[in-house]
Amino acid sequence: MSDKQKSALIAASVVTGVAAGSYLLRVAMKPVLQARAATFIKNMLADADIILDRDIVVHDENIFLDWVNRGMLAIGESYMAKKWDTIIPLDVVLTRLLSLPADKRRKLFKAWNAKIIGLGGKIFNYQSPSRAGIVGAHHYDLGNDFFKLWLDPYMQYSCAYWKGVEDKQDLEAAQLNKLHMIAKKLKLEPGMRVLEIGCGWGGLGCFLAKHYGVHVTGITISNEQLKGAREWAKREGVSDLTSFEYCDYRKMHGQFDRVVSIAMVEAVGFKNLDEYFDVIKRCLKEGGLSLVHSIAANRSIEVPIQLWVLKYIFPNGFLPSVAQMLQSSERKMVVEDVHNLGPDYDKTLMCWYERFQDHLKKGNIDRSEVFCRMWDYYLQYCAAGFRARTIQLVQIVFSKKRADRYDAAIVTGGGTGIGKSIAYELAFLGCTVVIAARNLERLQAAAAKIQEDVKAADPKSLGSVHAIACNIRSEEQVSNLVDETLKQFKRVDFLVNNAGGQFRSLLSDVSLKGWQAVMNTNLNGTFLMTKKVYHAYMKEHGGSIVNIIILLDKGHPGLAHSAAARAGIESLSKSLSVEWASSGININCVAPGVILSSGIENYPNGADMFVKAADKVTAAKRMGSVEEVSASVLYYLSPAGGYVTGDTMHVDGGWHLLGPLLDVPSHENNRPYGTCKL
Repeated sequence: MSDKQKSALIAASVVTGVAAGSYLLRVAMKPVLQARAATFIKNMLADADIILDRDIVVHDENIFLDWVNRGMLAIGESYMAKKWDTIIPLDVVLTRLLSLPADKRRKLFKAWNAKIIGLGGKIFNYQSPSRAGIVGAHHYDLGNDFFKLWLDPYMQYSCAYWKGVEDKQDLEAAQLNKLHMIAKKLKLEPGMRVLEIGCGWGGLGCFLAKHYGVHVTGITISNEQLKGAREWAKREGVSDLTSFEYCDYRKMHGQFDRVVSIAMVEAVGFKNLDEYFDVIKRCLKEGGLSLVHSIAANRSIEVPIQLWVLKYIFPNGFLPSVAQMLQSSERKMVVEDVHNLGPDYDKTLMCWYERFQDHLKKGNIDRSEVFCRMWDYYLQYCAAGFRARTIQLVQIVFSKKRADRYDAAIVTGGGTGIGKSIAYELAFLGCTVVIAARNLERLQAAAAKIQEDVKAADPKSLGSVHAIACNIRSEEQVSNLVDETLKQFKRVDFLVNNAGGQFRSLLSDVSLKGWQAVMNTNLNGTFLMTKKVYHAYMKEHGGSIVNIIILLDKGHPGLAHSAAARAGIESLSKSLSVEWASSGININCVAPGVILSSGIENYPNGADMFVKAADKVTAAKRMGSVEEVSASVLYYLSPAGGYVTGDTMHVDGGWHLLGPLLDVPSHENNRPYGTCKL
């Protein structure tokens, strides 16, 4: 035997010995651990006013160690396995358990399994398009006949609305209440087009079509539900008003007057909340309403913690908090109403439980005992959650009553002069503005000042200004600017290419280096910014781009290098206004004249020179203000400018109608053709 083989054998022997020793230690310690676990659990149950042999009966005390190790997952599984039963109703036991103070139940509820699943949830997208059908296949495809037994006639597998319903068993009346309430909140009118994301068995869609005369498109990821919805529409005689399709919500397009989504968000997942609300916003017409109905957690977390429900009822499920839903819908739609129906879901679930039990006793449910105990536990566990107020049921109504574009903007060269004025105006109107330039310190100071001025002018303004350093000559820095903006604010509705640079010089004195510097800063910088924003956001979502250039109508003597670059920008703008029109993108230019801004400091005797120039070459006989330029930019960005694209607006006091700024010296160097005689 070689030395290597001997070493390997020794190592294997050591590992085997350690493993064997560990196993023997666990066997020896198990009675001690079980005893301690039993004491811990009994004390915890007593704190919850749950007493053994008075409220519950434990058939196997070995479960206590499992409860300590795996928390609520083990409690549910041991109930399914008939290792414990209740003397008082199960929902009462679970309500008392869930009502324990957080510090006393945290040890039990936060098992190691939760930490492992939580880590996975942060790394993986459990609700990705490829996994989206798992919930439908696992839960909703149990068979339509199974759900028909204990749901109401409208097949509403979601919270009913019990206000005004005196009989606590009248599930049909409570669900009918809910259906009419949804229609009322959506302010439905005959002929409207309604999208239902997560249509279930078609009960809501067919009801709205039949009683409110709307056209409903419903989507689901359950084959059984799809089959049931289509049969329902045919039976109700509303096939001409409804269309039910198997479709992942992320693939949905089209424009609808209303969007409704009932008990769907729970299957979306934290990583997909933003995209879910993007789809609602994308499919909702301007001025439309949407209603989202969802179970909600009391606190914002990124991973599921209801491990038993996750394993046995809703694979990959996740309960967002109200705050998370509002954050994901922020800057997409306006919140009109938030309605908490948590106590109503307690009543609904207990009604389902009693109906399920009734059919079970009658022999109408052909399922195993383990399945039936699982379903009992599921319905009563959820009811207890709502009764203990550890979870809520909310309906949130959103409107799309503000222009899509008043949201996020990038303004290059936004720290001074015209760019700073544009940033101020956008922020004042409630826009999130990212200003970009090379000097971060100066940029941050400008952002703070703009923000201060906006708040002073309108304390209620929602606008904000943020600084990101960027040299627009660098493709890498441009990419970082746009990516960071999207990461923070999820969108770029506006792009104002204001950054530029030039120096006064006759072309004969401009070096190649100077020429390239002006081209890189103006033409190439605009190209890089525009292309990046297009591919990163506007191609799919539309938007508006405004490019700041200079007067080009009569050339620009003394700035021929800059004029050449800006002429390229103007031509680029006209070309792209056609190429990108199908994406809903408008591109225009603004050509300022003699403007009183901080930029004149870059010229010798700048103020005097420009005052004289304005008097000489403008019909207005004065310099323009930065506010006059920014107002013109805002017109192009506003809905009022939506029909204008490929245009150039002169903000120059009539300069483009008059002569050039540069005088031509007297000379005799232009010789005539012919005799030039009268």
